[in-house]
Amino acid sequence: MRAAMRRRAGLLTALAICLASIAPIASAQPEDDADASATAAVETEATRKARGLASILLSRRALSEELAELQAELETDAALGREQAILDDIQEISLKLADLEVSFSELAAEIDPGEFADGDGDATIDLGGEVRELLSPLVSELKRATSRPREMERLRTVIGQTGDRIERIQQGLGNLAVLTANVSDPALLEALQRERSEWLSLHLELATRYEIDRQKLEQMLSEQPSFGEVMESVFELFFKSRGRNLILALTATILFMLLLRRLHARALESTALRSRGDALLPRLLNLLFVLFMGIGGVLVFLLVLYLFGDWVLLILMLLVVFGALWASKQAIPHFWNQGTLLLNLGPVREGERLSLGGIPWRIEKLNFYTELVNERLVGGTLRLPISDLTDLRSRSFDETEPWFPTETGDWVVLSDDTFGMIEVQTPEQVVLRLMGGVVKTVPTADFLALKPTNVSGGFTSNLIFGLDYAHLPAITTTIPLAMQDFLRDGLRGSPVAEWIENVEVFFNEAAASSLDLRIVVTLSGGAAPFYKVVPRLASRVCVDACNAHGWQIPFPQLTVHRGGATLDDAAH
Repeated sequence: MRAAMRRRAGLLTALAICLASIAPIASAQPEDDADASATAAVETEATRKARGLASILLSRRALSEELAELQAELETDAALGREQAILDDIQEISLKLADLEVSFSELAAEIDPGEFADGDGDATIDLGGEVRELLSPLVSELKRATSRPREMERLRTVIGQTGDRIERIQQGLGNLAVLTANVSDPALLEALQRERSEWLSLHLELATRYEIDRQKLEQMLSEQPSFGEVMESVFELFFKSRGRNLILALTATILFMLLLRRLHARALESTALRSRGDALLPRLLNLLFVLFMGIGGVLVFLLVLYLFGDWVLLILMLLVVFGALWASKQAIPHFWNQGTLLLNLGPVREGERLSLGGIPWRIEKLNFYTELVNERLVGGTLRLPISDLTDLRSRSFDETEPWFPTETGDWVVLSDDTFGMIEVQTPEQVVLRLMGGVVKTVPTADFLALKPTNVSGGFTSNLIFGLDYAHLPAITTTIPLAMQDFLRDGLRGSPVAEWIENVEVFFNEAAASSLDLRIVVTLSGGAAPFYKVVPRLASRVCVDACNAHGWQIPFPQLTVHRGGATLDDAAH
């Protein structure tokens, strides 16, 4: 009876489908009256909808009758032992009736009744289920790609376990054989034989399973492709599906970025932007451009993968994006500081001066890669990422401030008494050529720490020269003037004669053993190579003056007191 009802329901459903399918054919026939074409189209649409509704009503009536028959059958004695099957049929038909009700409402009013169902706003989302559903394509792809290696590994494990069991059973059978040979009790002997039969049966079963698994593994190993075939199949699969989608996504992303760069360049070149004379607006435009290019590039890449339906690559890229966002949450303050620097609103600003590694630099251009310039240095241009400037500070400067204490070709004296000429000075090192041609290289930071004295702009050579106390009456009057004139004449024939600007001699002090004169020789920058020679030249001329005028040069004296008596002994 139930089979007959199902056949009848099937015939009614088929009839409904036929009725619904006839409507489009009828509506497709050409109309004879061209003037009434619009009215006929409306009538045809209404007729087709009416026939569809009639077919739904017919199906619903047939299912209702079948439902009533099943419910009546459930209450009779014929349903004993079949209650669960009948209940399952009732539930199935009830679901079909509910679907027909929804279809009738959608077709008649063209409104989905589900939109007005109560409790939709309180629907909860199973986050775990959503994540599993999202990752299921990726997991399925991984399972499919690793199915063969996993199956081979499983067979190896099963074969090993089965072999161990067979060995243990063989040991047990041996033990049973030994025990049976030493038993005379018929009942015990029969029980041991039954036990042996059971273990023999299990041994046979395991041996058969072992052989089948071993043959499967050998077949899979024999069918395993070579490395070249694997690589060929990988490349073929890559460029047919995943690789094609990946290349197209990358191409679309690159084209998007190039187009955006072109638009950005035109925007910066526009006369309207230039006429504003506002430095903040171009910087803000640059920052927005970088942000939009990064976010837009990722969205274009994901959109292409979505359009091609490549859910595996799409999910992988989403995981990468979410991972990058999660990892960068700690860097948000750092990014904020970089943004303020790019807008020229931070502690380092374009056109100001900063110190980096002890060397002063002028901020020529502040951008994602900042350009620092020091024109006094060879190769004095640095390009630093904006991230390296977040901990620095800049300041405004005066045009008269020096950018480096020396230039190439200058003669300098360092605090460690090194004297030489600057051959090369770069941001990393300063090369000095000392007297005699010796070359000395000093790191630039260490060079500045040695407080270089630049004598190429001119210098003064000071010399202390002492005379004997016998010249005490004239030491402050005639002797300094005579010594000064003799020095001027004596230095005229020296290598530094053309650069001497002034020579002065005056009394300095009365020392313990001598009357000291201070000799000051001022020279222009051309005498810089003779900075160490000038004191020796002046000393030689002073000695010549003493010989010419009969002045005595003192020597150290030691005074010894003994019982009120004083002895002056000369000590050389």
